[in-house]
Amino acid sequence: MSQYQRINEIHRRLREKRRFTAGYLARELEVSERTIRRDLEFMRDQQGLPLEFDKAKQSWFYRGSVADLTIAHVGPESHLVLLIARQAVEQFKPTPLYDNLLKTLNNIVEAFPPQLRREHLMLAEKMRFEGPPTPTINGDVWRQICYGLQLSQILQMVYRTAGDGAVRTRKVDPYGIVIRNREWYLVGWDHLRGDIRTFYFPRIISAEALEETFTVRDKFNLDEYLEESVDAHQSKARRFKVKLRFTAEGSSGGQDFFWTKKQTVRNDKQGRLIVEFTTSALYAVRRHVLSWSGQVEVLSPPELRADVLAAAAAVKNLHGENP
Repeated sequence: MSQYQRINEIHRRLREKRRFTAGYLARELEVSERTIRRDLEFMRDQQGLPLEFDKAKQSWFYRGSVADLTIAHVGPESHLVLLIARQAVEQFKPTPLYDNLLKTLNNIVEAFPPQLRREHLMLAEKMRFEGPPTPTINGDVWRQICYGLQLSQILQMVYRTAGDGAVRTRKVDPYGIVIRNREWYLVGWDHLRGDIRTFYFPRIISAEALEETFTVRDKFNLDEYLEESVDAHQSKARRFKVKLRFTAEGSSGGQDFFWTKKQTVRNDKQGRLIVEFTTSALYAVRRHVLSWSGQVEVLSPPELRADVLAAAAAVKNLHGENP
């Protein structure tokens, strides 16, 4: 039994207007008297509960009525859990849900006894969860997409593409939402392309859940889809076997970078890192290859190698003259 469970059990018994000796509680909960006394002192001194000790009867009791114990125990690990929960809430910052989620989390902290609240806030001041700033998601767009997901309704969206910036009307069967690096994506069947596509939320100008419903095609599974995705990008189009080789200088850092969930890594005879995986999202791979500033070479497929060479040439031409 954990300390959390013990304190809740002690609290339950004391609320029944009963008195207990430390020895009795120790026998009932199968721990030492020293452990029980430590729990009781924690409840009294740290949680601010009206717990008193009767020296004459050597027993512990509550003075007056006590409400339900909402926060039974918060130790260092629990503080960290709450801070991680705050990071999870930060993922929702672009959405209309953010304010309510943050308020709920802050209410939990406010329910702490004063000492625990001070400890938590002190630790929170020394931790930061950073990430790239993200555009705010339109509230109407968010609600319509949620309707489509919940009711299996086709979405009619006005979407701005990333490449040429063209604005088009698209019909999409929404299959799921993916959050990666604080960026929100809608994954669904694109009627225009006849394939699975990924749509970046901030580029969805408007969305409407139509009365027309859809059935998921080809037994689509979001988890399986993401296994070969790169930055949540993937499609049902041609899949490529990608093989990358890091330079000797880049191999150490490359070991900590994940391209896909199903990648394999090894070192060649020269100690250079070789990464292999399968994906259809070559455009996302190209972007990451270029971000490594010449420390990653594309060995295959030739389509990706040519694409990277063309992008590198464009960068060189763009920077060949003084601005």
